[in-house]
Amino acid sequence: MPHIQRGAPRDFRDIYAACQTQLTTPRECWQLWWQRQQLAGDDADLEQANAAINGHLERIEFYRPLAQINDAEQQQQAA
Repeated sequence: MPHIQRGAPRDFRDIYAACQTQLTTPRECWQLWWQRQQLAGDDADLEQANAAINGHLERIEFYRPLAQINDAEQQQQAA
């Protein structure tokens, strides 16, 4: 499970692809994140993690709005 603080677009694509191909579910991703946090002795604050993810997604949308992606296939992938 990618580190939430990084928030790279590829991390979100990887998680989306894993869920779309039914390798995992969003719930399982959160469970893995929580286990990782526990093993690392890091804070496992779900609300803080959720806020971080939303912030990353807003930043990605701000810097690369869907409407500004001209290639239809790239726009669909970004969506």
